[in-house]
Amino acid sequence: LEKFKKIRTNNFKQLHKIFSRHPGLFRPVQVEENADPCWFSFPIFINGVAKATLVDHLSKNNIETRPIFAGNILRHPIGKAQSLGSCPNADEILKKGLFIGLSPRTTPDMIKFIEKVVDDFAKGIKIRKDIYGIVGHIVGVTGLLVGLSSRYKVSSVCLLAETFSHP
Repeated sequence: LEKFKKIRTNNFKQLHKIFSRHPGLFRPVQVEENADPCWFSFPIFINGVAKATLVDHLSKNNIETRPIFAGNILRHPIGKAQSLGSCPNADEILKKGLFIGLSPRTTPDMIKFIEKVVDDFAKGIKIRKDIYGIVGHIVGVTGLLVGLSSRYKVSSVCLLAETFSHP
């Protein structure tokens, strides 16, 4: 059992380092000081993108995930009959939380593969956000230029070209 615990703990630490490199996207759990858990899985929260996007990416790369148990039990059919009020923390766990298993059979090569897949995912999200930011900027500038061109009878294409050639 101690050998299993050591392997699981090491795998947890490795995954924690991997996911912690992308703090705007992932929020791994923090271990309480003086706690000595035997991790059966690596719990993680995702921010800024739908959880399904990450789950799909990992699944396409043969990395299995699981939801964090029941999440908000009140969202299940049996819970709908209850009137306990809102549970925002449980809703957040349901919406953003997932597990990656920490089998003692997980090898260092498997952890390196997870690292590559996670880093590729994070890079892809960053590129998409950068592109959306540029497109949003262009749309905003174009709207401004179209407004200016109609007011001053100047071609918006000329104004757009001038804006990007002379920052």
